[in-house]
Amino acid sequence: MQEISSQDNGRLKAFIALYREKRERDRSGLCVLDGVKICRDAAAAGIPVRQLWITEDAAERYHDDIPQLITASDEVFVIKGSAARKISDLIAPQGVFAAVEKPAEQTAEDLSCHSRILGLCGLQNPENVGSCVRSAAALGYDAVLLSSDCADIWSPRALRAGAGTQLFCGISVSSDFASSVRALKEASVLTCASALHTDSVPVTLVPRDRSIFLAVGSEGNGLPDEITELCELRVSIPMSGSAESLNAAAAAAVMMWELRDDSLLK
Repeated sequence: MQEISSQDNGRLKAFIALYREKRERDRSGLCVLDGVKICRDAAAAGIPVRQLWITEDAAERYHDDIPQLITASDEVFVIKGSAARKISDLIAPQGVFAAVEKPAEQTAEDLSCHSRILGLCGLQNPENVGSCVRSAAALGYDAVLLSSDCADIWSPRALRAGAGTQLFCGISVSSDFASSVRALKEASVLTCASALHTDSVPVTLVPRDRSIFLAVGSEGNGLPDEITELCELRVSIPMSGSAESLNAAAAAAVMMWELRDDSLLK
């Protein structure tokens, strides 16, 4: 266990870079969990914890959880004084952080083996990305395909919004989203695009007797035309009132519920 009191400490600076920068997460294969519950759940599930960073206050406040986290961690750092305020992007962080290994990405073949797959294309808000993954995990979608221009699914903000469910879903980030969708289609997966088109089918009428891939587009622009045209079905949510559309995360949750595989839900 090492004590860190200086904001200029090299290990602290490296950890802050991991917290804030996607390129560091990509390079290291690690991501940062921010908060005692998300850290505890990951450790309890056997996710490798490479570094644990705790403040002195957190060690006292969460005294029932900290021993378990220390035991599960390769390295432990106790942050003292003002150095603790340098890490988190939260106004009032809990003071418990863990650098954990990201799971291996799913291949196209892996994705096609799942009954329900969520696709996220161009989502820029990390909270929306995380919320979509959390809903996916709750509704039996145990694989998520993301375009490479989505917000980083492994950022602390996305991980908080997803309650860490990214660590337990099959995740694939594609630099060629259209090719990935095409591969699923060729594997006899029913590909559905969330889109308001003249030929859109109400999501309530989509058959659920096949494996299903549901693609959801960006908050402002929706899905690219290439993706909507490539998918077998265009689907929409019947709505009343003055709102033309739902937030991307809300729309994804509604559609995933309607397209669920009941055998996967408790």
